[in-house]
Amino acid sequence: MSKNLIDLEYIFSKLDDYCILKFDPQKFPKYKTNSDIDILSRDKYACANCIEEMLNRDGIKFKEYIASNNNLQIDVMKGNKLDIKFDITDDFSCFSKIKIKKNLANLILENKIKYNNFFIPELKYDLAIRLLEYFEYEYDPKKIKHLMYCNQYPINKKFAEEIIEKNRQ
Repeated sequence: MSKNLIDLEYIFSKLDDYCILKFDPQKFPKYKTNSDIDILSRDKYACANCIEEMLNRDGIKFKEYIASNNNLQIDVMKGNKLDIKFDITDDFSCFSKIKIKKNLANLILENKIKYNNFFIPELKYDLAIRLLEYFEYEYDPKKIKHLMYCNQYPINKKFAEEIIEKNRQ
């Protein structure tokens, strides 16, 4: 396995008020080339600025843009290929099938938990986000993994469904 271009532990040690969404403790902080990291932040622009300062300092090339789902994305480039994408949101406007109140992002950040050196959502909130993503892209066969993951935690899945219902716009 080749060495990762980005030291994710260092990057996340410098960020304020964030959660890594859909966190996989089996893989993180290592990552596969051409993968992405979903980040919930209190302010996506401040979060992106912090990441970009570190990338600039290390002479790492990147592209920043607002994606069609309103997330701020930073594509870290290794040569002319994508190494890793930081996919940053500060609300859940990226979900169009189920509209979610802005307050859910605040709840998740207020109740985040520390796992090793990283902040992640509580399980019920993590499952809610995975369910929202599954519903948003239910016809994409790659997204069934989110439903399968949620089904492993039936009690917390029920809490996640209640969270989604309470936070619908």
